[in-house]
Amino acid sequence: MQIDSSTLKSGHYCTLGWVVSAPEPSCPLTHECPYYQPRQKTGQCKSYQGPIAYSSLYNVYSRIQRRFDDPAGGYLFTPIMAMREGDEPLAIVRFTDRGNFLAYIDGVSFSPKLRWITAQPTVFLKEGVGFRIENVHAIEIDFPEVALHKFVRRQLENDVLLRQWIALKRGLYLGPDDVVLRERRGISAFRKMETVVTAAVEGTGIENAQESLSELGEVGVTDALVNFGAFLLLHSFAHTFRNALLAKYGCRGEELAYSIEHPLLRTVGAPAEKVRILVFETAEGGFGYLRTFATVLGSGETDEFEHLLKASFESIKQSCEDRVDQSIRNLERNYENFRDEAKLRPIVDGIIRAYRNSFKDSKVFPHVNAIRRAIATSIDVPNEIRPLLDDLLERGAHCWDGCQLCVMLERECTFLAFDQPFLVSERLLRSSLQLMYENLRNPMSFYPLRRGISDEFHRLTSMATSTINVVTPWISPEIVDYLQSLESQKQVKVRIITRHDRANDVQSKSIEKLRELDKKLGENFQTRIIDQLHAKGIIIDGIMAMHGSFNLTVSGLNSNVENITIDFSVVGTSKFAKEFETVWQKANAL
Repeated sequence: MQIDSSTLKSGHYCTLGWVVSAPEPSCPLTHECPYYQPRQKTGQCKSYQGPIAYSSLYNVYSRIQRRFDDPAGGYLFTPIMAMREGDEPLAIVRFTDRGNFLAYIDGVSFSPKLRWITAQPTVFLKEGVGFRIENVHAIEIDFPEVALHKFVRRQLENDVLLRQWIALKRGLYLGPDDVVLRERRGISAFRKMETVVTAAVEGTGIENAQESLSELGEVGVTDALVNFGAFLLLHSFAHTFRNALLAKYGCRGEELAYSIEHPLLRTVGAPAEKVRILVFETAEGGFGYLRTFATVLGSGETDEFEHLLKASFESIKQSCEDRVDQSIRNLERNYENFRDEAKLRPIVDGIIRAYRNSFKDSKVFPHVNAIRRAIATSIDVPNEIRPLLDDLLERGAHCWDGCQLCVMLERECTFLAFDQPFLVSERLLRSSLQLMYENLRNPMSFYPLRRGISDEFHRLTSMATSTINVVTPWISPEIVDYLQSLESQKQVKVRIITRHDRANDVQSKSIEKLRELDKKLGENFQTRIIDQLHAKGIIIDGIMAMHGSFNLTVSGLNSNVENITIDFSVVGTSKFAKEFETVWQKANAL
């Protein structure tokens, strides 16, 4: 890129994006560019065009990165509600008004105005201008990794086409040995795809290195595929959830931002340990939208969240997929009128071959940008009909399992334009939103005769971030030690209501342990006594509850046949929590 007075008025450019602006009538990259294709008469590259005024070439956008930092001085997110998947939490929603975020420019993108420029060049900055804002309001949606992987795996196993889409995107974006997801891989991913599509357009064999990408008929559900799918779901859901909040509260786009954390992602700093989405307001002290949303949810009106999920689901329900299916079915018919024109026939035939032959034994198809570049590389397209290329491509299938109309935000996305198509999945998002909505509508799991509930107990209590309230007539010393370890490791406040039973040696040992902890830890670990106690249950963070016939003993959790109810409803857990407080006040201190 060279910018001076001459290039501003009459510069030259490359339709493939390698030269943004240059004063020379000959391409300055002629001896370096692997895409150089000389014209017979002049020897100039077919992709090198000009002269033209720079103002006619590109719109210029800064690329803004945002990173959210947890509140300083402890875990200051307030739990609001939980969504279940089976008998475990799939997502936990929390709110804070003490968050911090960094925003800074790390690049400049050039969006072409001319339809025949087939690339969007980006200049990356080593250092960029930025700022830090403190005390921002944020909604956190925390996804326990094991539950999220089960959720995604089930959908991949039940939907072959979804499996093929995720496998294609992963195969293009990540190398075979990659264990992390780094940005800017989209350029090489498009090159991989262009190799396959060019071979399909030209009718030649696919290179061995690309064979796995061209044959997607049988794709297995591996841990790596599930992990990549989980990240795609987080990214897609973050866009959609933010959009739903913007629509609900009528706020401006720049007032809400989002951030994603996932161990697969390497964007800034150290790898993330959490799997979560953060939507936050971009002003110190907030605008009030997210506090209002959190207050409504916390009052028990989960209809608010259900409506957001339903609106998001219905906005992308089937329209994209229906249009794609229709375009693929009617591909030849859509182009039959153009075959009569001799100059257009090679282009039309190339487009059809690209859709039909790129990825055999599957219903997936190439991205329209890869088809455009493959056509430009393989077929000599006269300048006078270049503007028609997009009109012809318009008749093909465009929604590449996620597009700007459903789950991509273009400039507002935290990922580059050429990364975005590989990092969202409309099909996975649509399926997941529907399942989340159904689970919110049915927030309870009931098991009338279950032997061994230790897994459920440990799974729920391990998710606690603020409080664990327990009511149980008998409790084993091992369970007391486990609860004390949670208090120590996570600074969770534990309160236990139990009873004296001097005839039971195990209960007596537990009471002695509890008395020592009561003296040692004070308000962080308290126990009270009611001798007429028969109720059993646990409340985690005031948003998840487990109750039934079980005592918190080794036999009660592992070998006895018990009944158990797991409740993720705000109304149910709030009622349980309120009654716990009533009994707590009447109970006797140790």
